[in-house]
Amino acid sequence: MRNRWLAALVLPLSILSAATATSGVAHAEPASKMAAAASARGLYVRGSMAAGPNFAPMLDHMAARGIDTVVLDAKDYDGLLTYPSKVSLANAAGAVKSPPIDDFASVIRTVHAKGLRVAVRVSCFNDELMARARPSMSVRSKAGNAYKIGWLDPSNPEVQSYVMDLVREAMDNGADEIELDYVRYPVLGIKNADFHLDERGLTKPVVIRDFVRRVHGLTKARGIPLGLDIFGVVAFAKRADIDGLGQDPALLARECEVLSPMVYPSHYAPGFSGFDEPGNHPELVGIALKAMRSYLDEAHIENPAVIRPWLQAMHWKSPTYSPGYLSAEIRSSATAGGSGWLMWNPGQEYGYTWIAVPTTNGANAQKRTAHVTHHDAARR
Repeated sequence: MRNRWLAALVLPLSILSAATATSGVAHAEPASKMAAAASARGLYVRGSMAAGPNFAPMLDHMAARGIDTVVLDAKDYDGLLTYPSKVSLANAAGAVKSPPIDDFASVIRTVHAKGLRVAVRVSCFNDELMARARPSMSVRSKAGNAYKIGWLDPSNPEVQSYVMDLVREAMDNGADEIELDYVRYPVLGIKNADFHLDERGLTKPVVIRDFVRRVHGLTKARGIPLGLDIFGVVAFAKRADIDGLGQDPALLARECEVLSPMVYPSHYAPGFSGFDEPGNHPELVGIALKAMRSYLDEAHIENPAVIRPWLQAMHWKSPTYSPGYLSAEIRSSATAGGSGWLMWNPGQEYGYTWIAVPTTNGANAQKRTAHVTHHDAARR
């Protein structure tokens, strides 16, 4: 089995090495930060991992391979914050109860000391805790009550202000990039929900676009790149998907620096693109990116966001998942014009990643460390 994995890794090495040579770093200059985000190669990290003993070895593995970005949770969909926030609403609602990270800024400095950068992930509208604690911020039912599905109303000004306060705090703590997740409308269990859009002349894509525009105003003023996690299915530009989720790549590509479609093969339905078991087809990454790029090209957007996909780094519904599978995803993305990549494993089990992504020499790592250290010194 291991020999088959190694054989599958041979072809992508030139692509991986080329990506390493242009790998982004956290500079003090805004232009450099934007370039770093566009070519970033990153891994998802929960707050509990960042606060634990396995984080330092993980950073060493990343630095050795030119994987230059930690996508670090500030808030996940459960609504709990990973650090002792000073945002008043978070504290009043109980979102800062026993956070795993004692000092968020210190964790970011630790990552910087390894020559790496931090994209702070903020889950926006799927917030189970806040929906319970503040029913007035929740999605409404047709009867006018809070609709208990764990979602906040994306059009609610108080909801938007809360997310924006967390974004400000992340930047104050030294974030090199803001990564918004769940920046969409719910699509499951909404039969009796009423978003009150028609009477206000709104649509879901316009609400999401306008919110992202507000956040981008904050990040752009600080010279910090903004990335958006979007559903992989919207890459295929089916109007029903775009209108249901509120995620229109052609609108959002104008309002951020990076679009990160979650093109996990396992998340497509059986039969999609003619594949009985989509999870066994890492080439779906490239198929999705080509479709999304075509959609954006047809929109004739001036300076659109780059496409930096989320790749599947887990076994879920993918019997053939292996290091070779990961390297095939990377190759598929690069061939389709993807710019960098992020890997998602909710348990942060990246053993296959260490096999799939080859190590690099230490010269680039030392150079990255020098740049990031300068960035931290300037911020302090």
